[in-house]
Amino acid sequence: MGKHISKYLNHFVSKDHTWKLELFQNWEKIIGKLKDKVIIHKIENNLLVLAVNHPVWANEIYLLKDLLKKKVNIYLEKEKIKKIQIKTIYSYKQNQKKEKFSFFYKDKNKNPTKITLNDAETENLSKINNKELKFWLKKFYVTCKRGRVKK
Repeated sequence: MGKHISKYLNHFVSKDHTWKLELFQNWEKIIGKLKDKVIIHKIENNLLVLAVNHPVWANEIYLLKDLLKKKVNIYLEKEKIKKIQIKTIYSYKQNQKKEKFSFFYKDKNKNPTKITLNDAETENLSKINNKELKFWLKKFYVTCKRGRVKK
């Protein structure tokens, strides 16, 4: 049977930072019933950044952050965490409503026609941060789909 990754990490992490491994390993015990809602995003010096999958949970955890900080420090038996930040991270694995890109154009008879991009095209566009590139790719997709519509 294989060893837990923490057994290997102990050899690479300095003694001053082993408490971080302990926090990661025991997070589910510390956080309890919220284990499916809150994960450790990162630990930087005395800052603990927690990630949630929805803004409502971010608000709830924000209201509990002082209690969480106290609970973590009690578990570690030292005041290692002085500040907690909450971050909302969206995941494609969740059943979230994805934005659909739709376009209207007038066909040769001047009738408005709607073109909606499929899931793959929408996902590809959502990954692009450059606004100009995104604009031209949308236009390209529409042009391609208009070509398919024409008979």
